[in-house]
Amino acid sequence: MVMFIDDFSRYVWVYFMKEKSETFTKFKEFKEKIEGELNTKILCLRTDNGREYLSNEFTIYLKEHKIRRQLTCPNTPQQNGVAERKNRHLAETCRSMLHAKNVPGRFWAECMRTAAYIINRLPQPKLGFKSPHELLWKLKPVVSHLKVFGCVCYVFVPDHLRNKFEKKAIRCIFVEYDDARKGWRCCDSTTGKCHTSKNVVFDEASAWWSSEKVELPDSKGLEELPEEIIEDKEEAQTPSENKEGSSVKAKSPWKTGVHHMTPEDPQLPQMELEEPIQKLRRTTRKIKPNPRYANAAFVDEPILVEPSSYEEASKGPQWRKAMEEEIKALNDNQTWDLVPRPNEVKPISCKWVYKVKSRSDGSIERYKARLVARGFSQHYGLDYEETFSPVAKITTI
Repeated sequence: MVMFIDDFSRYVWVYFMKEKSETFTKFKEFKEKIEGELNTKILCLRTDNGREYLSNEFTIYLKEHKIRRQLTCPNTPQQNGVAERKNRHLAETCRSMLHAKNVPGRFWAECMRTAAYIINRLPQPKLGFKSPHELLWKLKPVVSHLKVFGCVCYVFVPDHLRNKFEKKAIRCIFVEYDDARKGWRCCDSTTGKCHTSKNVVFDEASAWWSSEKVELPDSKGLEELPEEIIEDKEEAQTPSENKEGSSVKAKSPWKTGVHHMTPEDPQLPQMELEEPIQKLRRTTRKIKPNPRYANAAFVDEPILVEPSSYEEASKGPQWRKAMEEEIKALNDNQTWDLVPRPNEVKPISCKWVYKVKSRSDGSIERYKARLVARGFSQHYGLDYEETFSPVAKITTI
């Protein structure tokens, strides 16, 4: 892998190659691409003393295009600190992305491209909290399409590529963003084929591979399973199976957790006497009440009876005071207007509703009385012709 970094914006381009000798070809490809897109010229190239940068054709090409070369001193990588730090940043980001979804190492190239794609669009403190993409292209990047690398996704299959009974989507894993197309690249791990599509549904919380390796009981690793699993399996055998398998050599106790003994073993009765079956016993400790619920003593007190009529409430001074407060509140709020009663009209009656309000500890907070109109006594078409739906206030919601 070779990467090229813009010293002004810290924008990074990543290219992959099979051999280091392809570095010169990748640089020419990078130079033609950048000078065509940005309409500018590369003035200086800073590299280390790698042989792939010191070849004759590389040197002649830089002289022909008037590109100044800067080399670091031997064994002094700190002189090329921008490239070294960027290389470390990409490697650590790629490692974290691979292990976050347990993605195999064969997808390291796609992960490295995705890491460079994301880093170029993240704001950086050294750049004034601007992203390299914004500094280079003078345009803020769009990040709404960013997804979790390695997550499970479902790629839509067009109608002309399937019949009526085939699945409409293929279960894949998201591997990278496509530079040439406005879509995502997803890989089908079963076939190894990559699909580039815009019609993709992502399940970013799930992963294709699991971090735990589970072996089935009928596999070759049965002897390495925990002792509890083997013990339960052997206890589940029927007596007939035990008789048939009595000639089989028993496994050692440290592997199975069960020590098999033949009926002729003289120590068998002694073991049964030494290990009697223990019965369940109950605790003999004295249970202390929780001080948090000390106020529960109020439950034993007699429950106050709320009056059901005005005659009952008028006998108590606390209820008379509550009714006076209710009448005063209705007058202050101008709840009604006194008008002459029309002929042949029966007024709607009223009713007092009483309620005792209690605190969380059970003590009485106040006595509440409400005067309500008995609207259910009206008849549609005689007393009213329009209905209105109740409207809730924002404060009550």
